[in-house]
Order: sequence, then C-alpha cells, then structure tokens
Amino acid sequence: MGGQTFGMGRPNPAMNMGSINQQNKAAATMHSPSLSPSSKDLPIHYSFNVPFASDLAGPNTEDILYATERAVLRWTHPEDAPDDVPIYELPVHAQNVMNLRKLCQDLTNSPQPIEAHVKSTEPKRVKGQVTTVCLSGTPELVHRGKEAILNDTPLALVS
Repeated sequence: MGGQTFGMGRPNPAMNMGSINQQNKAAATMHSPSLSPSSKDLPIHYSFNVPFASDLAGPNTEDILYATERAVLRWTHPEDAPDDVPIYELPVHAQNVMNLRKLCQDLTNSPQPIEAHVKSTEPKRVKGQVTTVCLSGTPELVHRGKEAILNDTPLALVS
C-alpha cells in the first residue's frame, strides 16, 4: 500500500494543503469573536421565588401599640375587611410586594438593558402567596439585578 491513501493512488500535496487551508479559514471565520457575540453578552432569562414572610400574622394588637407610629395599621386588616382575608393581604405584606414591583420597574426603566417583572399568585395546593421575579438581560446584569432585589427585600428566615 505504501503511498496510497484509501486506494486513491498517490496523494496530491497541493490539493490536500488547499483543502486544509480552506477548512481552517472557514473554521476561523465561523469562530471569530468579531462575528459572534460572546456568551457573556447573550441575554439570559432567570426566574426565582422571593421568600416573603407573608404568612406572618404579626404581634398581638396590644404589643403593637407600644411599637412605632402607624404599626397597628400595617399589621392589622382594616375594620371593614371581611373575616376570611388571607394574612398575606395585611398592609405590611402588600407593601412589601408593591416595593418589589417598584424595584423591578426601576430596573426595567434604567438605562441598562435588563427587564424585571414580578408575578404573585395564590396556588391552589400551597397555602399563602408565591411571588416570582423574572429577569432578562446579560448574565452580569441579571446577577446584579437579583443581588439588588434580594438585598433590598425583607425575606423570610428559613432554618
């Protein structure tokens, strides 16, 4: 068999080198950083639950009286509220969700290319409220956005 390759006779060095050079040029063009964005620039979509302590009913009304001003109004339902109002609708919990929505709106309206949205639901099989934040943007902005949200949000402590 000597110099024969796959029964095709003698190899032609000029032909092989030409095809190898063309393949290398094609591969270099396809993987050129100037033509394809790097993975750090590609947008990602990331969702996470925000563990509010929205099942926390709060202290006894007598104890609230000696706390900060307007604390009773934050930790009790209005007098005209029906008896079956869920705990997560207490003004303090509703305010936490509104603050989170405002924070996400501020992130979306910032000059940075990031979007942040809040979705709060009351699942049928879970008691309480589930709040989810969805972020879209570059990995760095999404990471910074999640960090800002979790640092500025009162979360439930879990042991």
